[in-house]
Amino acid sequence: MPDFSDPASAWQVTLGQLQLQIPREHFNTFLRPTIGVEFDEDGNLVVGAASKFSVSWLELPLHLNMAQEALTTTLGRDAQVRYQAMPSAVSAAKEANDAEVSEPIGVHAVARAPSRKTGLFGIPPPLPGATFENYELHDHLQGGVRTLEDLRSWASAPVNFFIIVGPPGVGKTHLAVSAARACSKRDEVLFVEWHELLDMQRQNIAARSDGRETPHGWQGEKHPYHQARILVLDDLCAPRNDWPSEILRSIVKSRYDAGDPTLITTNVLHGTWDTAFGADVASRMMDRELSRVYYLVGPDYRLRSR
Repeated sequence: MPDFSDPASAWQVTLGQLQLQIPREHFNTFLRPTIGVEFDEDGNLVVGAASKFSVSWLELPLHLNMAQEALTTTLGRDAQVRYQAMPSAVSAAKEANDAEVSEPIGVHAVARAPSRKTGLFGIPPPLPGATFENYELHDHLQGGVRTLEDLRSWASAPVNFFIIVGPPGVGKTHLAVSAARACSKRDEVLFVEWHELLDMQRQNIAARSDGRETPHGWQGEKHPYHQARILVLDDLCAPRNDWPSEILRSIVKSRYDAGDPTLITTNVLHGTWDTAFGADVASRMMDRELSRVYYLVGPDYRLRSR
């Protein structure tokens, strides 16, 4: 019989309930690597999480309410959950180095004519030396092994959406560049960072208004990124007004409807996509049949002591 006066045991029983309620990929990434640390003076449970990014996801209202209801059931009394980022404590206690992430359900390819050209186009990507082989799988990175393996597989036969979510400094761009270069050996790949794409569209609008030839391959209102065989869209952020929102909606919708291979990296939490990107964009990006979502959780490697 578990000792519910022990915070670690009480939280383990609570996790058993949550595992039945929360999608496996989310549970394994954010909840499995947590530990019950202590009961505070009000009887609420302090739970250690792997990072501030994890805490942000865990404290989304829906997730927090589910955890508190499960904890109340476990303890047989009203109780609150208070999450704190405790990476060193979680690292020492976690059962496995790598959290599992989403599996594709019914992923299928859309038949297309062979590409007429190969190579990496668009804005020259950063990190010129980035490859799959030199991606750093450091000890405190969760989700890295599985994301690396599955992205390497995706790059060998790209199809539909592959989305990598994580805070700054966990290597999302490194993986995106590595995949783009791998794909470019056999196919046409366009790599662009989200803010660069918006800047190019502004230049296109200015050129058209002045009667000049539009730069960057634009033809009228058409983005070249609609027609790219493979698109890598790096560092997608929440649009701040209607104009970039419509650009994002147009690109995501056209590529989703055509089944065009699209790799996206973002630090926008999965649970907030509805608000950040709009319901129609979020619905397509979260489609479990045509989109694979992976999480990288860990400290910013740029700030780590080496």
